[in-house]
Amino acid sequence: MSRFVDRAATDEVTLANGDRVWVRQRLTGEDQALLSRELVKMSLDAASGEVAVEEFTWYNQQVAVCRAYLVRWDFRDDEEQAVPFSPEAVNRLDDYTVAEIAQAVDRLQKTRREAFQKKA
Repeated sequence: MSRFVDRAATDEVTLANGDRVWVRQRLTGEDQALLSRELVKMSLDAASGEVAVEEFTWYNQQVAVCRAYLVRWDFRDDEEQAVPFSPEAVNRLDDYTVAEIAQAVDRLQKTRREAFQKKA
């Protein structure tokens, strides 16, 4: 296995209703840093020097995972028109879809880690 991430390598996941999404197999260090920044958002008040941490929610984590891993989908709207994939469209997904995609990514990553550990 290469030590470098092939950003074109994806896994196809079929969701419960038959829709499909394609997710990255691995994240680069840069992708992981972006994901970490989305998970922990802090700001510094220059006047007081106090650090404020945005409240972490399970939903925010799942949306961040979707934004980091999703690369494509075959979703359609109520009029059966294809919905183009974009980061903005990810933000409009319902919470059940976000959870289903995030859980699928988690299962794929767990399987990949276990396979890697068996080789080691």
